[in-house]
Amino acid sequence: MVDQLLGKVRFVRDLGSAHSLIRHLLDEDALRRLKPSDAPYRLRYSEPLFDSPFERRRLRILNNLFLALIKAGHQPWLGEQGRNVGVTVGSQKISFTLDHPRARTQANGRIQTPHEAYETLRLEIPATGDSWADDSGRTEDRLREIILKLIVAGEVQYRANAHTVYENACRRRAEMEHRLAEQRAETHRLAREKAIKAEAEQRKMLLRMAADHRAAQDVRAFVKAAIAAFGPEKTEESSVAGWTAWALGVADQIDPVGRLQITEDGMSIEKPAVASEAEPEGQGR
Repeated sequence: MVDQLLGKVRFVRDLGSAHSLIRHLLDEDALRRLKPSDAPYRLRYSEPLFDSPFERRRLRILNNLFLALIKAGHQPWLGEQGRNVGVTVGSQKISFTLDHPRARTQANGRIQTPHEAYETLRLEIPATGDSWADDSGRTEDRLREIILKLIVAGEVQYRANAHTVYENACRRRAEMEHRLAEQRAETHRLAREKAIKAEAEQRKMLLRMAADHRAAQDVRAFVKAAIAAFGPEKTEESSVAGWTAWALGVADQIDPVGRLQITEDGMSIEKPAVASEAEPEGQGR
């Protein structure tokens, strides 16, 4: 499909109607030529960068690549000194290099390249590992193959990125489900601990109320035994009657049976005891 859309790629040697990116480089070079040769100091890159046959050849190849890519609906880009080259295929940026294999950056930042026109040029697409060099055929004669590789590289990278996005989404979903499972487990654990604690409190309350009831019953039994021991005449005395009422009141305060309530959820609660209004003489001091 890409092959059919691209059609035939013709090599244009003339830079008179160059792509705007190439035209910009040529215009900057024209300005450099205007700088006086007897200037007191030379500005960085004050000499033309693209006068050598080698650099002119590079520009012609780049120009033809850019024109064909634009025709195919893709947007090339180009950095300073005609380096940092690439094309945007859809939403994917695919970079490539076109230079002499031994091109070096000098201390002043200028790229050092040969001057001869047909010194070896090498074009490489780092994303795919594909490369073309003049030692296996002129680069100019392989532009169509190179352009197809660039476009396909963009499509492949798009699919790879989409797959990565999908995998990341799946991983995030799995992590979220794992966290939710952990939260549910933690909620269940806390609820179970709360239930166990509530059960333990209920047991503790039940045992305490049972003990209080037994104590109240013991007090009532003791009062009954004491009254029997006092005899009928003694029990009629006001002091004994007062003590008896007080002691039985203490038993009622201790005994939780009359204050016991059961809630709708089956929990037992105990209403507060009402303090005895009076104590017999000699008690409470």
